[in-house]
Amino acid sequence: MALKKIWIVFAVTVVSFYGCKKTTIINTDHDQPTNYHLIRKANNWLDQMEKIATNSDKSILASLRSNLLYTDVTIQRFDNNYQLLIIPVNKEFTSNIISKVETKKYLVIKCNTLTTKGGFFIEITNQGNNSSKIKQLQFKNFLNAEDNDFDGQVTFSTIYQKFLFEHDYINGKLSKTKYLFTKRENEVKIKNSTIGKNSTTCTDWFWMYYLNGVFIGEIYAYTTCKSDNCLAQTTQIGDNRNIIIKASCHDTGGTPGNTGGTGLVDTIKNNLTTICFISAFNKLFNTSTVASNRLSGFLNQTFGLNTKFKLSVNELPFIAPQPGSPAGSIVYASIDPVTGVVRTPDGGLDITVNLNQSTLQNASQELVAMAILHEATHGYLFAQGIDYRHHHAGIYIERLQNEMATIIYELYKDNTSNSLESLNSLSSDLIHSTPQSTTTQQYATGNRGKKCQ
Repeated sequence: MALKKIWIVFAVTVVSFYGCKKTTIINTDHDQPTNYHLIRKANNWLDQMEKIATNSDKSILASLRSNLLYTDVTIQRFDNNYQLLIIPVNKEFTSNIISKVETKKYLVIKCNTLTTKGGFFIEITNQGNNSSKIKQLQFKNFLNAEDNDFDGQVTFSTIYQKFLFEHDYINGKLSKTKYLFTKRENEVKIKNSTIGKNSTTCTDWFWMYYLNGVFIGEIYAYTTCKSDNCLAQTTQIGDNRNIIIKASCHDTGGTPGNTGGTGLVDTIKNNLTTICFISAFNKLFNTSTVASNRLSGFLNQTFGLNTKFKLSVNELPFIAPQPGSPAGSIVYASIDPVTGVVRTPDGGLDITVNLNQSTLQNASQELVAMAILHEATHGYLFAQGIDYRHHHAGIYIERLQNEMATIIYELYKDNTSNSLESLNSLSSDLIHSTPQSTTTQQYATGNRGKKCQ
């Protein structure tokens, strides 16, 4: 009887530990206790991502989690601090890829026993003869877009099944990377329209191709128009592979093609007291519509998302670097650790940014403004389950860095010490969290740009 009670307690503990998910539990190998800690950390992170998701994203994530195969989980070292938890996904799971060749699906989460740094849904199509090679592949190489002994495609999506990009490998070499971007918007006149308007805005979408972070070309994908007739788009990306772009007119967590309301940024406010910080904030959001329009615009265009968010900017006397930050990195701002990212009932996001008084007190307004945009980006991506720091060598740094630099340049181009080149250097330092360049030091000390007074 005592033995029976012990087994009942054990069974209840296991069910509670995995949150009653429809998954298969990893084998009990007492020689690898770290596996359990990593799986628990990963599941806690997925719980958090599910809580802040929109209703449609909740259902997608729940379906993904119910198809995770924990019996076949593997762990690969990413660096000295983090591992990659690689969890196979049932082949029956419906993803956003259509392919005549069978794909292998994985949930890959970067974590250690203390924290989780984000995750991707990865789908691999092997074009070679030996499909067993997939089992030996280093996923770290895929995350860093390095060469692999592999022929085929590796497609990255968010954990909510929103397409991000795809790597092509030929003869073990990275051939190109594909991203989906908006290129331009056209005003199309509608005659005898049932929409009730005499014109509607249509957006052209293009596949953008990059090799080692360098733009090599583009191909037209499709056009979407803002109307009440939103249908799912299926877009081919070559070799009989298609990506389903799920359009949803009224879901703020939708993808390219939705209308999602007109104002992507609901409210932007601040609780600032430092005069320079207030001036930079007002320059960004009150005296011009450039940043308020483009901040949400470039985030959504870069990642194929459409999410409304509210931004609050505060300040603190001192913000310490995060554990594991690169040597020499300087914190100019950060996402609030408690209230930094909160999903609101209407499907939007509340993002709170703190400015660091100790490192910005003698800086230029351009650096203050850039820090606000940079941290707002961090909060936005965190809420979507994206850890974009893995991909700085690719399109993210190209797109985000250049867009932030352009926004600040447009606002402060009357100052002759500013140039797109200098502001790109500043933006690059913030994105990489690397030791400061000479240009960044000049902005940090007020020797370039509009100095804080």
